[in-house]
Amino acid sequence: TTITLTDLQGNSNYEMRVQAVCGENTSAWTTGAFAVDCQTEEITVTPTNLVIGTGTSTTNYIFPGYYGWQYSAILYDMENAGPINSIAFYLNSASTTSGSSMTVWVKAVPSDYALAASNTFATMVDGAQQIYEGAPDFSTAGWITFPVNNFTLPEGQDLLVLVRGVGCSTSGGCSKSVRYTYTSNKLWYKLQDSSDPGQSVTGTLSSYRPNITINMDVTVVTCNDQ
Repeated sequence: TTITLTDLQGNSNYEMRVQAVCGENTSAWTTGAFAVDCQTEEITVTPTNLVIGTGTSTTNYIFPGYYGWQYSAILYDMENAGPINSIAFYLNSASTTSGSSMTVWVKAVPSDYALAASNTFATMVDGAQQIYEGAPDFSTAGWITFPVNNFTLPEGQDLLVLVRGVGCSTSGGCSKSVRYTYTSNKLWYKLQDSSDPGQSVTGTLSSYRPNITINMDVTVVTCNDQ
């Protein structure tokens, strides 16, 4: 016996119950399940702001100025993959002091990657893509954005952001605060006055992970079957 079902929608799951009838006799119900795949898909790519961290507490890590030299590595767990267009950190209050500069890198790392105090900045930055070098405009509080070009985060990978900051000649003389959310051991740092410690030294772990906005192209697949 063949049964033909019509008006089924794609990308859907169905359950069907069948009972045999012979005169006054009937069988027990038999239940089966099946799926209908999508036959016509529409793929759209939309630039989307992904905000990681909503805390309003502040720290002097990341943005340069509190120490003469600041090295930082920040690990972000990612649920999305695709091209990244920009990243941004939240400057808590405006600063008009000059004399501080930043270099910023991004790097894709395995989902089981973990920061360790024994890491060196040189090891972590190896293979990373530099996205910025210069003196950002800190004159307005809010998101400080760094454009990213030709960088795609692969599926199942997390994002590591690395920052080298050079501050003023006076410790704390041009410090800037960034908003963070407490997240266990997601920040590595090395801070030093007087002289540059270089990239081959170990650091310290912190849970004061700076909030970040990641603008990336998110792919959405829509089934148009009716």
